Amino acid sequence: MVPMVTEDPRPIAPPPHIHGKFAYVSWTADKGYDIKIFGVGFSDPDPINYEWVAKARYQNFMNKTGWGFVEVETSNSYPDDIQAYAAGMAEGYLTRDLIFYFYKNVIEHYCDEKPVVCKYINKYIQQNRDWTNQNIAQFKASSDYWHQVNLVFQQTDGMLYGFRKAAAKTTMKISDKEFAFFNILGDLGDLESALDPNPKPSKYNLKEGHCSALIKLIGTKDLYFSHVTWAGLQTMLRVIKRYNFAYKTSSANGAPTVEAESISMSSYPGMIYSMDDFYTLSSGLAVMETTIENYNHELWMNVSTSNSIYASVRTMVANRLAKDGEDWTKIFSKYNSGTYNNQWMVLNYDLFEPNKPVQPGLLWVLEQLPGLVTSADATDVLKSQGYWASYNSPYFKQIYEASGTPKMVEKYGSFFSYNEAPRAKIFARDQGNVEDIESMMKLMRYNDYQHDEFSKCNNCNPPYSAVSAISARGDLNPANGTYPFPIIGHRVSAGIDMKLTTLDLFLLQQFIAIAGPTYDPLPSFEFSKSDLKDKPHHGIPDKLEFEPLIHHWKWL
Repeated sequence: MVPMVTEDPRPIAPPPHIHGKFAYVSWTADKGYDIKIFGVGFSDPDPINYEWVAKARYQNFMNKTGWGFVEVETSNSYPDDIQAYAAGMAEGYLTRDLIFYFYKNVIEHYCDEKPVVCKYINKYIQQNRDWTNQNIAQFKASSDYWHQVNLVFQQTDGMLYGFRKAAAKTTMKISDKEFAFFNILGDLGDLESALDPNPKPSKYNLKEGHCSALIKLIGTKDLYFSHVTWAGLQTMLRVIKRYNFAYKTSSANGAPTVEAESISMSSYPGMIYSMDDFYTLSSGLAVMETTIENYNHELWMNVSTSNSIYASVRTMVANRLAKDGEDWTKIFSKYNSGTYNNQWMVLNYDLFEPNKPVQPGLLWVLEQLPGLVTSADATDVLKSQGYWASYNSPYFKQIYEASGTPKMVEKYGSFFSYNEAPRAKIFARDQGNVEDIESMMKLMRYNDYQHDEFSKCNNCNPPYSAVSAISARGDLNPANGTYPFPIIGHRVSAGIDMKLTTLDLFLLQQFIAIAGPTYDPLPSFEFSKSDLKDKPHHGIPDKLEFEPLIHHWKWL
């Protein structure tokens, strides 16, 4: 597949409540925040005599491309906290429908089957927010770190305010507690494991893998950075976002601007971080992760409401402040929540120059568990192998052993192994065939589970699994099949996208994106023919079959 380039494709069904695609937010000390919506098609109105603190551009092309697009920019004429709240407000207002659809699809019934554990989660959220607010109040004026934490929460609060302002005369309602789930969805599964008052370790030990990633040196001429998210198909309300915020490192007079004023990412409605996670930063860093599971139930004792900041918040703080990969890992390691435990890859494109030797510090890798974080410069591995692959298995021996992964290998076999897992073998075998963008996309979308030897499953009936591939298709495993453990069986989840950036694309904070599960040579996913046909999937096209695209930002 050759990527198509799109900047302003015509929407199939623009949201009816918005007369235009732009929101401008103003602020004055006496009147507070005000928002104006402009119905001017696809041209930037840049209204005369309207002093904006934040502006947002929104395009909904779900039916045509599988993506919405959001671009938000703030003005350096205002304090950072005013910028952050206004930025959230503008996005929340414009994307009202998508936020509510995502709520209906993913969050509204999250606690229906687990009311007891959700009671403990809600208590944890409130206590942690109280602890965080106390530290923000005490340290935001003197600490770069806590200044940025404050801005994350200001933007989140602004998002909810903007949504409610747009939904004021509708039946669209989301409570404070429910909205809190949006930006910690990645953490929630681990909070369930840690807070369940009647834990059954087996209940949490076999969670599905979450993402495939590959960093690939193309000789000495280019460096590819790519990611595939694995998730439930009801989350397929995807939004590509770019935040260009004129933040300072602190609130002190004369403070310098943050290292990454601009962040582009794949994301979801109502979220101010990626959750995939896939980021390109104006600081020169590209950041992504794949989830690693904690199978050691004793480690959950390290999860606490104090000295703990959610992974989503720590990610955005590190994204804003980090100068390089090592710096990113140090910042992210602070206040480890022990939730949303991942292997993080931080690539420094500033250190890559075509036809020049690979420089130390090009790739830093970090892995997190409750109470434990390990990181190192992994450039030598990338250089010697020609690639770095990530597939939900810990690389560092300390993390691998502490997580209880060896016991999973002993009990269930090589599926959980770092070197012998199906995706480890597929990446090792096929990465050498990557020589251009098309072959890289082919690998990242690869799933030939009925014929690939590494997708075979000796104890399965039928004797293979569509999960044992780079881009999973758990929906294609027969529901009446037999499998040695659930996560390689029938699931209404899949690889729901592909993102890929190259050196040239990265310099423009762009990436190739494909929405939806892989479909070549497999059948396309259709809700009307799936287990989810009677489950909420508001706002998502029935058939998820889309071409690759590159979105061009308006306000570069």
